[in-house]
Amino acid sequence: MNALHPSRWISIALVLGLLAGLAARADENSQQRNSTTSYPWNTVCCVKIGEYGRGRGSAVLVGPYVALTAGHVVYSAAKEEWHTIYSIAPGQYATESDVVQPYGTKTPCRLATNTGHQETGDTKYDYGALFISSSFSITTYMPLVFEYDPSYVNCAGYPSEDCNFEDRYDYSEMWYDSGDVTDVDSRVLYYDFFLGGGASGCPVWVYSSSKGRRLVGINVAHNGDGEGIACRLVSQNEDLIEEWLDWAPSRTATSLAAVPAEDLLVRRSLVGGGTLPAKDLLSKSALGLVDAPSSFVASATPSRKVFQVIENTLYVWKEYEVALSAKKKGTIVELVRPLSRVLSSSEARVLLSASQKLVGRSLGTDAAVRLPAEDEIPIPAEDLDANVSKRPAANADSIAERSIASDD
Repeated sequence: MNALHPSRWISIALVLGLLAGLAARADENSQQRNSTTSYPWNTVCCVKIGEYGRGRGSAVLVGPYVALTAGHVVYSAAKEEWHTIYSIAPGQYATESDVVQPYGTKTPCRLATNTGHQETGDTKYDYGALFISSSFSITTYMPLVFEYDPSYVNCAGYPSEDCNFEDRYDYSEMWYDSGDVTDVDSRVLYYDFFLGGGASGCPVWVYSSSKGRRLVGINVAHNGDGEGIACRLVSQNEDLIEEWLDWAPSRTATSLAAVPAEDLLVRRSLVGGGTLPAKDLLSKSALGLVDAPSSFVASATPSRKVFQVIENTLYVWKEYEVALSAKKKGTIVELVRPLSRVLSSSEARVLLSASQKLVGRSLGTDAAVRLPAEDEIPIPAEDLDANVSKRPAANADSIAERSIASDD
């Protein structure tokens, strides 16, 4: 990996400028998304910031109750204060006359970042989370892969492209871009495009025909060279993000419908009934899967470690690339949770097929909201700063959190 060049250090002022949604223009190759109810667009969230929701950021749903975002979207290290998050809306898009929120909106009940961001504001710690007390009815979310060194990445979010914030506070379009990775630091990615202010917190993912889309970082800033910058998913933040993925509001912790792992792996069962169709099963050869030989020993250093909520159950697995011959490799999958065992190639085929074919699946129970594009967001009915509690944390990449009154 290349060392981080001094010219690439990002000032706190620049990061705060991205949060404020200043009129920085997106890359000229960025594409507006007007169809957002399919995956991955239905997991990308517009985040309204401030008491009246006039600021903007982005986030990505990674579980029924949690969305990952930039740390500075939820907490200002410069001001040493938590931001008020007015709402999050997955898949929001804009037409000439309407702002459409196909899944409605929710107000977070809890915010979190890490003490590294809280204490330093450094880009490498610039990740956080938004928690909601009821889900948006999506059952399977984008997988997260840690310590991945990509060469090409994709990104989607809500930049302030062509937006006059004095007159149209709630006008918000989803934009997408992609490009080459220009540098990989131990905890930061650089790529040759950017989406501008308001896109802080949007997902940065890789795509392959055999593995599908996988989240590798969170977009947090851009520099003077026109490079986008992401905080990487790495071993240092893995445990904390897994803790966030596990979180559920106590009153609903046992009420969300889920499918046990054995039912998914053996019977291909889905939440709400039905099964994963046989036609959606990817071939073992396309996935590169092989059965583990008797000599195989699972190690602590797999080729990849993946986290994904599938049918409302958190799965964690390791993928090992093993040499089958001088020119050919195969993949062995070890499931870590909710079960712990090396999977047969048939079981791994179901898991990886479900990972790709079910992702973004929605039960369709959310009510869409349409707002006139010129309307300002109404004043909230209650003070979102009520009932605040903070839990101190001492170490980098340990939790720093704020609990807020329920969004019911």
